[in-house]
Amino acid sequence: MSATQSVILCEGFDDRAFLAQWLSILGCENALADPWGRNVARGEFGYRTRAGAFVRLHPCHGRDKIVDVAERYLDQHGARPLAAMLLCHDDDSTSAKWHAGSGCEDFYRAVWREPAVCRQLELLLEGSGAWATLDGLLGPRAA
Repeated sequence: MSATQSVILCEGFDDRAFLAQWLSILGCENALADPWGRNVARGEFGYRTRAGAFVRLHPCHGRDKIVDVAERYLDQHGARPLAAMLLCHDDDSTSAKWHAGSGCEDFYRAVWREPAVCRQLELLLEGSGAWATLDGLLGPRAA
């Protein structure tokens, strides 16, 4: 079986922080290198899914750059095959600035750890189909 990766492209660091916490909730673990042995760097995050697959979370530094970054990954598909690619964009919010002194990662960590808020967020994501999309990308759950 050849090495592959799934890629999640998002607008920026706030979105990366939100998605990073969501991936953690769904059972992903940090990965420092991709399937080809290259370190995950330049603001990107790497994860191992519960099924052992590799997922790269890549902030694109703006909504208008997501398609360009996606095209670069598609151009590299022969050398570094893609299992899947998700393109994420949203309406921007100032909510992550509530914990600005600690960074948006702390804000989203707190959101996902607060049971009442987390449940409402799950319901919104389930209702939009986003939960099923990301959950499906991660593979089967352990028995």
